[in-house]
Amino acid sequence: TNARLGVGNSATAFADTQTDLLGTNFRRVMEATFPTRSVREITWKSSFAASEANFDWLENGVFNAASAGDMLARDVENLGTKASPAVWVFTKKGTIT
Repeated sequence: TNARLGVGNSATAFADTQTDLLGTNFRRVMEATFPTRSVREITWKSSFAASEANFDWLENGVFNAASAGDMLARDVENLGTKASPAVWVFTKKGTIT
């Protein structure tokens, strides 16, 4: 119940010292049955409702809390601009080494 995907609007490059998304951001709890693990791959999946995270999605991360907590990963990539009434489903995958 604590696993969350977060999206934000900062294009600032990644640095090891970052502990949260840097821009305006929003975290969403995982969909039922997520995260999942298959051998060495973890998949996280969240749905962002029409009223949630309506801004440029330029950064994303995986978290263990609704606020604060730990950030597992932060990626900087332009995923587009979400606007109401769109509902976006965001899926992120990671490899266990």
